[in-house]
Amino acid sequence: MEPISRRTFLTVTGTAFAGAAAFGISGGTLAGPAEAAGRPGAASIIRRGTGWVLENEVLRIKLDFTGGGLHLTSILNKQAQQEYQVTRQPLFAYELDGTRTITADDGWTLLQPRTSDLHLHTMQGRVPVGRELRLPLRRDGLHVTVVLDLYDGRSGLRFHTLIRNDADTLTTITNSTVLALGLPDRPHRLHYPPNMRWKSTTGSLAPTAEDKPAERAKKVISVYAGGHGWSLSPELNWKTQKGKGNYPSGYMLPPFASLNAWHGIDHVRVTTNPESLQLVLFPHEEFEYLSVNLTVFRGDVIDAKLADEQHFRRRFRYHYTGTLFNTNDWDYRGGPGSTLPDNYYYYVIIPKAERAGFDMVMLDDLWNTTRDSIEPSAVMTRSIRSLDEFSRTITSRGMRFGLWYSLSGGGHMEGRDLADPAQLAAKRAQIETLITTYRMSHQMIDLTEWWQNEAVTAYSHPSDNVYRKAVLSRRMLNELVEKYPQYLPKVTSELDIWPTQGDRNNGLLHVAYNGWNTANGGITGEDLSLRTAVTGFGHLPMGSAYMNGGQLSGRMEDYYSYLAVRNVKFGQDPGKPGTWPDAAVDLMAAFNRWRKHPRVTRLTEQVFRPVYLGSGWDGTTWNSSTGPFVWMWTDDARREALLIATGKGGYASTVVADLRWLAPSRTYAIADISFDDDGSHSYAYRGTFTAGQLAEFPIDLRQNTSRGKAFWIRATDGKNLQVLYADEFVDTVEQHGTPQRIDLKLSGTANASAVVVVVDPRTDRGLAKSVPLDARGRATATIRASELLPPAPASTVFAEPAYYEAEFLARETSSTVTEISEPNASNGAWILAGLTAVGQSIEYTVDVPADGFYHVDVRYKENESRGRSQLTIDGSRLGPEADHFQPRGMYKGIEFRERRHGNVQLAKGEHVVRFTSTGSSGSSHAVGVDYLKLTPTITPERLVFEAEDSFTATNASVVTTADPAAAKGRWHGLKATGPGDWVDYTIHVPSAGRYRVTSLVKAHVARGQAQLSVNGSRLGPVFDEYLAPADGSYQYREITHGEVDLPTGPTVLRYVVAGRTGTAYDLATDQIGLTPVPRITVSGKSRLGVGEQSVYTVGYEQFETFYRQHLLWTVEQDSLVLTADQNGVVHAQQRGSAVLRVTSQLEPTVTATLAVTVG
Repeated sequence: MEPISRRTFLTVTGTAFAGAAAFGISGGTLAGPAEAAGRPGAASIIRRGTGWVLENEVLRIKLDFTGGGLHLTSILNKQAQQEYQVTRQPLFAYELDGTRTITADDGWTLLQPRTSDLHLHTMQGRVPVGRELRLPLRRDGLHVTVVLDLYDGRSGLRFHTLIRNDADTLTTITNSTVLALGLPDRPHRLHYPPNMRWKSTTGSLAPTAEDKPAERAKKVISVYAGGHGWSLSPELNWKTQKGKGNYPSGYMLPPFASLNAWHGIDHVRVTTNPESLQLVLFPHEEFEYLSVNLTVFRGDVIDAKLADEQHFRRRFRYHYTGTLFNTNDWDYRGGPGSTLPDNYYYYVIIPKAERAGFDMVMLDDLWNTTRDSIEPSAVMTRSIRSLDEFSRTITSRGMRFGLWYSLSGGGHMEGRDLADPAQLAAKRAQIETLITTYRMSHQMIDLTEWWQNEAVTAYSHPSDNVYRKAVLSRRMLNELVEKYPQYLPKVTSELDIWPTQGDRNNGLLHVAYNGWNTANGGITGEDLSLRTAVTGFGHLPMGSAYMNGGQLSGRMEDYYSYLAVRNVKFGQDPGKPGTWPDAAVDLMAAFNRWRKHPRVTRLTEQVFRPVYLGSGWDGTTWNSSTGPFVWMWTDDARREALLIATGKGGYASTVVADLRWLAPSRTYAIADISFDDDGSHSYAYRGTFTAGQLAEFPIDLRQNTSRGKAFWIRATDGKNLQVLYADEFVDTVEQHGTPQRIDLKLSGTANASAVVVVVDPRTDRGLAKSVPLDARGRATATIRASELLPPAPASTVFAEPAYYEAEFLARETSSTVTEISEPNASNGAWILAGLTAVGQSIEYTVDVPADGFYHVDVRYKENESRGRSQLTIDGSRLGPEADHFQPRGMYKGIEFRERRHGNVQLAKGEHVVRFTSTGSSGSSHAVGVDYLKLTPTITPERLVFEAEDSFTATNASVVTTADPAAAKGRWHGLKATGPGDWVDYTIHVPSAGRYRVTSLVKAHVARGQAQLSVNGSRLGPVFDEYLAPADGSYQYREITHGEVDLPTGPTVLRYVVAGRTGTAYDLATDQIGLTPVPRITVSGKSRLGVGEQSVYTVGYEQFETFYRQHLLWTVEQDSLVLTADQNGVVHAQQRGSAVLRVTSQLEPTVTATLAVTVG
């Protein structure tokens, strides 16, 4: 299917939504219905003898009807040339009325089979996306129509049935096998999400609860040892509501069905959960039964998830999938029940949204007279005047009108029973009025609407009421999308169960055509973040992903993160001071101008392709909290790609990424086209690479003012100079290139300063060239090969910490071990070792990625029921004993504390980290570990001085206080009476150098403010030891004061009271730290002759020996004058001046320069 772009935004008046001119198409011509059979990659269905063959690019399915039964005889993974249907099972089995079971194997008469095209409906017409086979089967009293939808290209198969009761009495499907496949139990690893977070096993998958009683695996991926496999995705709800708020407990039932992969059986099947679903068919009624999706792949689990994403794109009819930014007024109008000033939307919200380049203005809940009406309340008319004028104003400015509008028309578990077709018909009429009369193109469907009606009615029974609600509601939404392709529904995670604020989710059964959903699944709670969205990749369509925390932050790491999802809610009041700053709005406007350019949307409308989503993301130990997050879009031919990287939501700022989705036979040129936070682009030519070289592409997010980057990637074409990229001010480029020059004709935005990036693939040189466009938006330019520059060398070694989540590590202990799920843990879980005596221990095995010198930190879960422990690595002690006793009020509601243990040199490979009990200050010897962290470091060991041991003088009184939570069980306090009181600590510096000075203080409500001086000179600003009571009873807090040069010998640190925020002037100091600050120098000739070669050397101060070879040599200001290789060898090219720079790859702030003149 050709890419479909949201290039021309919805602009309508009156009832023009029914017209076809509201959108434009970019990137190709849509295939019409007549072209279905001949389109590239089209699915096909062929009748052969007594059976059928269904085939697309990656999958071939064979069915046969013989002996009165329908049999699935083959599932071929064409890419891997693997047959997966290896055992024969009845395709389906239904238990009727609890008394008899019928299967697909026998007893049926086949009626007339039918085949047809599957279509996507767009504003331009229908687009074929696959083929459908319907096989009507009949037996006494029952019709079952087997429906097989095979989608085009590299998609998969959707299976479901339509079941009709031909009897004059009720028939109940009390239990069923929805689908059974004879998939082979070969050496494998299964990946499955019980909720949102993925789990894995090399064994079987049981249809039983995981983590919580009502949670079942929502899908399963099998990756075979041979590097191929399959994925099975039933279309389920998240959980099933029992009653409508009348059960204080036990009201969360499982989803409608569960998966069983080889657990006590020799095949894989989807079976219903009778406590959640027993479909009761009325006499002569036909109803849709559960759907299951099957995809196949070659590769690893990421290839499997991409195969699902490609399938979901066609199955759920996604198009115009570029991100939509919208205002939402819930937090400042709906939620608090506030009344906005008269005409507020016209004077503030709509103009601000338009200025920022937003896509939609949305009204959230409580805008109407009742939740069931389409009339604004009297209060709302003061700010929106009327729905007609409001929607006309928004759409006339090129934005969508979005509206919260309930299907049930009530609050949580109230209103219409959506299992009733008559109620849905009435609701559909209201929605169509909103679409055609009031220009609504987005509807948010919210609150718990799929509650259980426990009464028997003329349209449902308690055992199927919730199921009918889900099926009929989605069917209605799909029909509306097909009739009005501009209509985009959103179904929130509140619909299944209430209340579950911190952990609620959605399932495939709630995904409507071309719509999106809210989901959190306990990943980041109510903050529906980038981490939550990418965790769902392969489980829920990325076209359905939603973020609710959009902010006009003025930070590109935020703005770039929004591109990963379909919709971003900006919930802050545009009129509130500080929430929509002018600079941030202008940056958003520039960003939106760029992202909406057809050159960009041609790619961002394509399938989301992940590149790196946190440590372990492509295996079984995924820690999404690390980041960074990197993804790309490519065109169908993989000639062009856009790569986005952001540190938003993660710790890490660097990664060496595998750009795995490019064509292996091509060579690619890459340009850095990132925005900086001031709105400028940090254009840079990054180089020309083979696809193989791009398996290790370094990305350093620290190069920009916030951690966000964008790269444009294009396959090279021949050996002449050529355009790699043209910016958002350029519409068309005509180019004529030779090996010596390129001539350009540009058209675009009048009077703009456009930028084109030109590359010479032969010599690996490039240039970002600014070209002014005239008043007609036209320009010509000539760029010569001699102007092009080599790419700046890029670091390939980063000091990014490796996080080892305790729950993922192999461990040994004689004590009990418990994995505890908790949102405040770094990856949502931590390990409690129930040690009971001194000498007991727990060992973790960590796999160190490379030889190196590492800084070791551990994040512990600490409270009163914890002991003391000593850390050892491979049997050697590291750091002092740690006391894990912490009163619960210390870190309010969190109780996690990262402790620094020291530095150690480790070889690549496995190492044993042991925590041995050394006693207890609390009620047990237990030790709780969240993660271990190893950070490559060039910095020598930090020097630590206990305050109580270093005290020398004061003009007030002092006290030493015992406290198990202090670093060594004690802290030192100054009992001050007012500003000017002071205390001195004298420490002994072993060697002269520059040091970063820190103080570990005990913050409390009765603490003062202080100024630190070192040897009589002030260091850093005034700091405050005050802790607000709302943040806990006390906290140990490390203050960084700054850097200072210190001589060998005694150094006096004086803490002078400067004021107070709380109730006292007292100070409490636990430790003083001195961290050596590494420095380097570069030396060599400052004058060279043209053609001369010289070697430059580097000097090191307080710099660990291990990483001295990891340097980056660059030439600044004029790289045509000098070139430098990575061994410090400099070549003088032509007359002029330049600056030679050498930088540590592990710590870019450690750098040195030397000015060189070539004469």
